[in-house]
Amino acid sequence: RRTGSLGDAAGFAMTTTKQLMTGEGGLMTTDDPETYERAAMTRLFGEPGSALNSEDRKYMSETIGWNYKLPEVSSALARIRLKYLDEYIKVCQRNAVYLSQRIGQIEGLSAPKVPTDREHSYYLYCLQVDPVSLSLNVEAGKLRDAIMNALAAENVDVMRWQKVPVPAQPVFQKKSGYGKNSPWQGHPREISYSLDQYPNTVAVLENSFTVRRLVPPNDLELMDYYAKAIQKVFGQIDRVIELFEETSEYIPLEQRLALFNS
Repeated sequence: RRTGSLGDAAGFAMTTTKQLMTGEGGLMTTDDPETYERAAMTRLFGEPGSALNSEDRKYMSETIGWNYKLPEVSSALARIRLKYLDEYIKVCQRNAVYLSQRIGQIEGLSAPKVPTDREHSYYLYCLQVDPVSLSLNVEAGKLRDAIMNALAAENVDVMRWQKVPVPAQPVFQKKSGYGKNSPWQGHPREISYSLDQYPNTVAVLENSFTVRRLVPPNDLELMDYYAKAIQKVFGQIDRVIELFEETSEYIPLEQRLALFNS
């Protein structure tokens, strides 16, 4: 079953980095009329979902809603791209599997692992580094940054997808909401967002990065280049770290969080 049919409703973004990209916006799937009506009212100033198709729109808001209507051009583009989505994802899968096979035996690097009874759309292709397996006395984040710098120098498109766990965002740390700091103000118990509660999340964010451009029209020729570049970097990892220390400064997570939340 496809993910959009697993529950009463599902939502999909359609921004430029997504598999179903139209430039901006998103779509929702549901087979429940009541769920649809509630979603439509949120989209249309609290008006009933049928109001947009009515010959005599009443312009009467029955609840709080916003103006979340998707532009017609984005909707039309999404309908066309949906027809080719399976083909698009198959290319992503082929590129990702090929790259994983080429770099899967590199010590200190972990490629995505997919259970045999599942499929991965490879919206993101994340790699994890492990300084311990490389016998390196260096922080995982520092090793990750050094590798990213070296790969970027080889024209491999890499990035960090998230820099801090969601609870580390200033809105949660400062509990700065809307109105009188709702929903935190007046809550019956104290709510804490200490990062000590999320050790695995912190660890993954510090030891991982994302390789981009595994999407069509890129093909195995680019994946071959990526694989050679990654092998080259890990083949001289000591020099990679040395160059990073000469040209860059690594800021540990604790210091970065202090800057974000100051």
